Amino acid sequence: MKKIVIGVFFISATLVTIKAQSQFGYFRNIYDAEKDKINLEFIDEIAKKKRIIFLCENSHLDGTTLNLQYEISKYLIEKHGFTKIFVEYSFSQIEKTMDQLDSQKDLFELFYDELSSTVLNTREFRSFLKDIKPYIFGEQTLRFVGIDITSNTKVEQMLSYLKSEIYESKIHIDSIEKIEKTIGEGSFSFLYCHQCPIYEKDYKKLMQYTQVGINFFDSVYKKKGNVALLKKKRGWEILKEGAEGAFNKQFPPIDRTKDRMFYGSLYFRRRDSIMAKNILWNADSLYRNEKIIIWVSAYHAMRDLAEAESIYDCCIYPGIRTAGDLVYRSTLKDSMYTIAFIRGVGESGLANDLVKLPSLKIKKGSLEQYLHRKGIKFGFVDFHEWKEDRPFYMNPTFAKYQKEKWYKMYDGVIYINKMEPLRITGWR
Repeated sequence: MKKIVIGVFFISATLVTIKAQSQFGYFRNIYDAEKDKINLEFIDEIAKKKRIIFLCENSHLDGTTLNLQYEISKYLIEKHGFTKIFVEYSFSQIEKTMDQLDSQKDLFELFYDELSSTVLNTREFRSFLKDIKPYIFGEQTLRFVGIDITSNTKVEQMLSYLKSEIYESKIHIDSIEKIEKTIGEGSFSFLYCHQCPIYEKDYKKLMQYTQVGINFFDSVYKKKGNVALLKKKRGWEILKEGAEGAFNKQFPPIDRTKDRMFYGSLYFRRRDSIMAKNILWNADSLYRNEKIIIWVSAYHAMRDLAEAESIYDCCIYPGIRTAGDLVYRSTLKDSMYTIAFIRGVGESGLANDLVKLPSLKIKKGSLEQYLHRKGIKFGFVDFHEWKEDRPFYMNPTFAKYQKEKWYKMYDGVIYINKMEPLRITGWR
């Protein structure tokens, strides 16, 4: 098996299991202060018992979590024989965009100050992509990750790539037959189509709708003097705004009460359903004898959402069943393990001149506050060891802190004391 090389390496150390207060059960300190390294052996027992591991990032991707996902995946592949990584976002977009903007040196800097001064520069990041790419099977191609299109001074180049990516992609709607056919042709299998009205079954209308959204992008960004707009709105907000207007013109009106038809419960219900079907078919049929890793946002892997009333109150996801819940209620229940990431302090997002990154604030009485006060830099909580049957505050989704029975929604969490954002250098 080809060895995966990345700019940050972790050296094994003895695991320390610390008994926390009864409210928070048991947690493990997985950071070795003397060696300034994380010990990944905490996942050994899980990898021996489970063949599907979900690594669940938040929707505001940060450099620290991304590095940990890389390192854990590399470790699982090299030591435990995992063979495939299904991802919610697209490596190929990052790689091609880096090719397009090659004149910009050190495009990516994924800082990992808590562990070492090592920086994943452009060359090292390319090397990692090249080495890990054979293991990546599922990609969705309609969303940028790590590069916010509104922060890029070369917007037209990225839009040009986005157009070609849409037309080259075979978007799966909802049938296993289409997924199977596309896989047979050697294409990627998407976990879902992120920026499309996927409750529309007509493929032609879907593509027509997407094209109208692209035209909106062109009309906005080809005009001069839109710096103020770029500062105020992130990429998905622009796309949502343009696509909503286009939808009203192109298709019959629908009841979009409180915006939940287009970007709400029906949209997400169908999207998660498609993602779950894709995961189930690949894990239970095509790769039923292989061990796989799934990179997905924390919300999509959440289970037992019916009990999470406070999440309904603050989010746009009422009444849906997530992909993680659907997979959990299938024949794969005993084969899967979901790990969410939580954070204490720091910043999240993309560091650039146009977007001010919010500082994280810890909620009083939360699991994050408890671990922060204990001085834990990196910790792991296995909810299978949880003793208390009562809700507590935690924030794995980055919506806001919620008081829930999180031990029913995830199998475990990795705690990061200080989060570092993705950083792009070279922009003028």
